[in-house]
Amino acid sequence: MWTRTIALAAAVALAIPPAASAQADVRSGFFSTSDGAELHYLEAGAGPLIILIPGWTLPATTWSAQIDYLADRYHVVALDPRAHGASSKPTHGMHVARLGADIADLIDHLDSGPAIIAGHSHGAFQSMSYLQQSGTDQAAALIIVDMSLGTEVPVEDAHPSRNGWQGWIAGLQGPDRREWTRQWTGGMLRDGYPTEDHEALVDGIMRIPTVHAVTILSNTMLHDRRDYRPVVASLDLPVHFIGSDLGWARETAETIEALRPDARTINLGGTRHLLYIDHPDRFNAALEEILATLVDRGR
Repeated sequence: MWTRTIALAAAVALAIPPAASAQADVRSGFFSTSDGAELHYLEAGAGPLIILIPGWTLPATTWSAQIDYLADRYHVVALDPRAHGASSKPTHGMHVARLGADIADLIDHLDSGPAIIAGHSHGAFQSMSYLQQSGTDQAAALIIVDMSLGTEVPVEDAHPSRNGWQGWIAGLQGPDRREWTRQWTGGMLRDGYPTEDHEALVDGIMRIPTVHAVTILSNTMLHDRRDYRPVVASLDLPVHFIGSDLGWARETAETIEALRPDARTINLGGTRHLLYIDHPDRFNAALEEILATLVDRGR
């Protein structure tokens, strides 16, 4: 079992945070999915392929610190999921299975797999759905970033997160979506996060139309697969976890350890849900630690 917890007071356990990375030469690309959507991605670098999938409503640009950090030795690609960021806004396919199929289409388009796939939040559900549907022939590893493995509560029963998610749906459709988004993200960022950077994050989130954001979350709550534990347990590739200091994230680390004794799990003390955005150096160091195990094992 590979287990590591990094407490806030012991951040030095990562030794010295990585040196500031040079800004990568980032390129924009587009590809067509099998159902006709035009999706956007950012890419930089050359080498083994790493695909970064952001969470619900978040654009590819939120991975900018990871792109800069990785691009000197990896071919790093950050996806704008359908309806997010600069991707097209089709009226169909706003559910996890289709979002997972979009990852398969992206890998086919890039033609440079197998890919290490890192999915944050809802992007982890998309990544696990991709692997469930397409198998692991074009995947080298899965890195789950601050997301649970779902719930065993069946679809016909109320989702355990229903009350909170219904509040999000109401906020999205309220009179001032931007202010609601500012407050919503503020609760997931560290105290003192720079106002300018926070406003840029809100700008990116506002690029997904309200109806698409509501539909994706509603489908996740009402229709999509809920329990990914069997998927994670059955995957014939390395599975690792980087999580926040939130209680449910620590419980998820324990669940993954029980399912996958070879998994490396890292919880970053003192962090919240958007840990890769507001603690990029610490997150990148944790990511580096996991990537080193893949190199050591030839994956």
